[in-house]
Order: sequence, then C-alpha cells, then structure tokens
Amino acid sequence: MKKRVVGLDLIRSIAILFVFSLHFLLNSGYYTLQYNSVSAFVLTICHWLVITCISLFLLLTGYLNKSTKNNKQYLLKLSRVLISYLIVSILCVFFRSIYLNENLNIIKSVIYIINFEACGYSWYVEMYIGLFLLIPFLNILYNNVDNKKRLVLIFILLGIIPQSFKLIIPDFMNFNVLPDRWINLYPVSLFYIGRYLSDNKLNLSLIKKILILFSTLLLESMLCYFVYYNKHYPGEWFDFGNMAYNNVFTVVIAVMIFVICLDCKISSKLLNKGIRLISIYSFEMYLISWMIDRFIYNYVLLPSNIIDYAKNYLFCVGFVFVSSFDIAIIVNYISSNIVKRLIRKERKYDKSKCNSASV
Repeated sequence: MKKRVVGLDLIRSIAILFVFSLHFLLNSGYYTLQYNSVSAFVLTICHWLVITCISLFLLLTGYLNKSTKNNKQYLLKLSRVLISYLIVSILCVFFRSIYLNENLNIIKSVIYIINFEACGYSWYVEMYIGLFLLIPFLNILYNNVDNKKRLVLIFILLGIIPQSFKLIIPDFMNFNVLPDRWINLYPVSLFYIGRYLSDNKLNLSLIKKILILFSTLLLESMLCYFVYYNKHYPGEWFDFGNMAYNNVFTVVIAVMIFVICLDCKISSKLLNKGIRLISIYSFEMYLISWMIDRFIYNYVLLPSNIIDYAKNYLFCVGFVFVSSFDIAIIVNYISSNIVKRLIRKERKYDKSKCNSASV
C-alpha cells in the first residue's frame, strides 16, 4: 500500500473548500454586483482565487494517473465514482421530490440520473468520466512523444490560451483573437500539465511561487474589474459551455497553489488525519453539497456589505462543509464496500479461469 502524500491530500482539501466558496459567491449575489466599489474588488479577488477549484482537481488527475493503463483495475477505479454518483443521485431525487416538491415519477427519475441532471453539480462527473476513460490513451500519447513540453504547450494553446483573451476584451467587441473551437479540451490540457508536473519539478523558490500566485491573482482581478467597471460579472464567462476555469491566469494561479501545497510538510498527526479524511471524502462531499446548498441558501439573506459577506461565508460554507462531510462518510462507506466486493469477485473469477486453463 502506497504511503499517502499529505501535499496531495491538502490540494484536494483546498479544492473542495474552494468549490463550496465558489458556490457561496454564486448564491450570495456576487454575480449581480456592479464593479464600482472596494467590496466588489475584494470579492473579485476571492472569486478568481476559488475558481481554481476545478483546475486543481484536474491537475491532480494528471499528476496521480501517470501509471494508469487500459486494464480491469483502471475500470474498477471508475466504478467507485459511478456508484457514489448513483447513490447521491438517488438521494437527490428524493430531495427534489420531498423538499423541492418536484413532480417526479420513476421514469423521470431514472432519466434525470442517466442524463446527469438529478444532482445539480453532476456536470463535473459527466466530464470526468470521459476524461478518465481517455487517461490510458492520453498516457500512451504522452509516453511516446519525444518533446513532452511541446505536447503540453500545444494543448495549452488549444484549450487555455484562447479563453484568456475574453477576460480583457469587452463584451461589445465580439471577436476571437485566437481560434476557440478547441477550448473544451481544457480538461485534457490541465491533465497534461499535471502529468508534466509529476515528472518535472518546478524549480522556483517558495517566495517566487507565492509572488507569482498573488501577482497573477491581482492582475486577473484588476483586468476583470476595470474592463467591466460599472457593470456586473460577464455572465457568458460563467456559462457551463464556456467557463472561466480555463483561462491562463486561473491556470497559473492553480499551478502555483498546486506546487506550493505539494511541498508542504505538516507535523501535526491530528491535522494530517483531518486533511486525509477530507481528501478521501471530497468527491462525495462535492455531489452532496448541492442538496445542502439548496437548503441553506433559502434561509440566508443576501449580504449588503463586505462584513456581511464574511459572516455569511463562515456560517454557510461551514454548514455545507460539515453537513456534506457527515453524509459523505456514509455514501463513501457504501460505495467502497460495493467496490471491494466487485474486486473480490473479479479475483475469484480470474483465479478460477487460471485454474481451469491449467487443467
């Protein structure tokens, strides 16, 4: 059994906290604010920091799957994701029916689950399944290319760079600086960046990494704030077909967070255990949080100033974090035990097959 690396657990824990923080901004009126106050600017900085959550998860996927091959073990790893998704989706169907008073029958509920609509945050699962199925073949391409840096740069050029210009081009100037037909490749682009980082250490001091992180964050926030001054957040950026996750500023910030956390050493055993548990349950926490969000934000008034935002953030994100963690323990326990049974059956099948072949 491989020893867990606390830096990787820390990255995943920060990423799930950023997910809850991003959903807090989504549900607290940030996207309807006008960019004309100090409070709006501070929230814009927070926004561009926490929106790195998806990039962090995708970087981790590339970093951790360098040895993944096209075999049964690889498919069994995906089965836990699917089983957890199915369990949470069934819970979401009951939640929609009982709490949200949606008129759902069995057929409609099944369609909701199959279409990744039962849980409002399951778009990521749909995307991740496709990426995960591609991983062995992405590794074959990466391992057999002589110039790996060039391969990564090409995918950055296709999936990340074109989106970056949309930040500094006002919405009334509707044109593309670079072709953007391939921007939805950004999960593969981030996978390859993570894959590259698994083999190549970023030779920068901690001070330089922190300076790059905060200077990029400040630059991104200032550009967005001043380009859209006296307007509100450009909605097309947050549309799920054309997301803000894949611009070069966000990716640079995510990479800096990633490499800083990777080198972290935490001496406290209790803190290490807490980070490890959050990391283990992060996927289930993410899915479950949709129900908690729909519940808690019905009872929270929209904040009117930065102090109210801070108070609401601590209460709401704290509530979502603890609640989703508690439920995630149960969901993860069920899905993990189902996967263990599948693995045992698979091993018995392989053993019996081997014995029969030797007769």
